[in-house]
Amino acid sequence: MYFVGIIKYKHMKNQKIINIVLFVGLIISISLHFTDKLIKSDNNKISKSEDRRITNQIVSVAYVNTDSLMENYLLYQEIKSDLEQETKKLLNDLHQKESSLQNQVMSYQKKVQGGIISMDEAQKTEQNLMQQQQTLQQLSEQYTNKIAQKEYNMTLRILDSVISSTSSLKEKLGYDFVLGYTKGTGILYANPEFDITNIVLEDINKKYTKKTKN
Repeated sequence: MYFVGIIKYKHMKNQKIINIVLFVGLIISISLHFTDKLIKSDNNKISKSEDRRITNQIVSVAYVNTDSLMENYLLYQEIKSDLEQETKKLLNDLHQKESSLQNQVMSYQKKVQGGIISMDEAQKTEQNLMQQQQTLQQLSEQYTNKIAQKEYNMTLRILDSVISSTSSLKEKLGYDFVLGYTKGTGILYANPEFDITNIVLEDINKKYTKKTKN
């Protein structure tokens, strides 16, 4: 029958869980955006200073391990939990609607096979099922976009807080560059002596805890 393959959302549901709940791209995004933004900022400062020459200047560099940072950042833990709950809620809603439609399709098929439905009624039922299928597909897309937008906003929130912290600490610690380091990205090796992850982590968690209490 036409509707035998009408419901195939379980694969879509598993794909959403992989693509949305897991934050694989989040850490990489933070590393790349973080590094790029700080380097551009310092490059602009250098270009505006006529008497500073890169070849004659000693540059101080530090780095933040973004994997460790995200694992221990209280804001990230809260955001991850919220996103997982929101995703689970939307997937459960889709699953319930999917099950309801699937039951209707099975009931329709039994009536057709048993010859207990008229042609006119069969056409109306089929049109109704097609409309429900289309509505469910649209709802799935809406939920996917909603989660993606929420994840994007949360990523920006984390980026802003980390960049703000490193920018203020840069003056205190005297570094010209603070890079974001993640295993498997552009930086192949980072000397632990220049790792300021714990310093940044202490600063951002302190600010987050204070803001939460207030």
